[in-house]
Amino acid sequence: MTFKEDLEYLLKGISEFDIQGDAAFSEKLASFWNNVFRWLDQGRNVVIGFCPKVNILPNLRLECEKTTFRQDLSVYVCTAYSEEDPEKIQAFVAEGGGLLIGGHAWWWAQEHPQQNPLQDFSGNKILNKMDLSVLKETISNRVFKAPQPSQANYFHFRRLLHRFAGHVLEGRELRKQDEELLKQLEMECAHFLSMKAYDSYSYTQILSILTDILKVGLPQVSDENPVSSAQDLMRLNLESNVYNVYLSQDALLPFLIKNIPTLPVVNNRKIKINAQTAENEEWISTERVQVWNMWGGLIYLVAPPDVKVEEEEVVVEVAVPAPYYKTG
Repeated sequence: MTFKEDLEYLLKGISEFDIQGDAAFSEKLASFWNNVFRWLDQGRNVVIGFCPKVNILPNLRLECEKTTFRQDLSVYVCTAYSEEDPEKIQAFVAEGGGLLIGGHAWWWAQEHPQQNPLQDFSGNKILNKMDLSVLKETISNRVFKAPQPSQANYFHFRRLLHRFAGHVLEGRELRKQDEELLKQLEMECAHFLSMKAYDSYSYTQILSILTDILKVGLPQVSDENPVSSAQDLMRLNLESNVYNVYLSQDALLPFLIKNIPTLPVVNNRKIKINAQTAENEEWISTERVQVWNMWGGLIYLVAPPDVKVEEEEVVVEVAVPAPYYKTG
């Protein structure tokens, strides 16, 4: 099947998605779930396994049972919080098995602020190798109109990125429908880069493409020369995302800023820290005014909760003194 044919199969008889309320497996979506399970089953008519935490959907007219993961299943249904072995499920899908996995990552992200949802969330440990991810973003509870397969402007991350790279690097013309998807491409690039999966060929390949795009040079924006196109806006917005994950930032910086000024540097400057924190950690500033941009800013030390420090000495080996501003 082509993507269009898959979409036609999944959306047969579906005009809208009513996701109001808490239950995704509601009767309002029964017709859609029937389409989904038959699409995943691919006519094998073997047992569909529901993990113990997921209720079996009624009226599927397929053989279903509650079970932990097994290789002899046709489709396995589990939550994104599953503690199953990711490699076993990935191998199952690679060999033709169907996987239905659902859940959200927004609450996990709030509870684990120091971790990366795309890397550390259990569902993404299963899905990332399939080029899928659960994001921490949310959508509103409302009724969504189902897309028309014949009219849908399909978004394919890699293909669109390659077309955009061809536009920037080789001067190829972008299609109008591609320009309309650049904002979505920019968002997908930001999410993809945040995985920091440097041991993945796919990740390093995409990072290399984005780096090549930026090395061509960035639009020089000013009041007299504002951003004039969606392509320029995307390149400017990608700048910090690529820089933040690039392993050789000093080598990349000259391509991003053409004229880097020479700044005065201080060496081995001693500073003394006084801190008394309450129940939460606090940021202890080393200057009075915060100056922040993509490549630097003030140095902050994070003080853990419930500590008292007096005259603690810290040595900063190399730094640029922060400018001091006075009104007028």
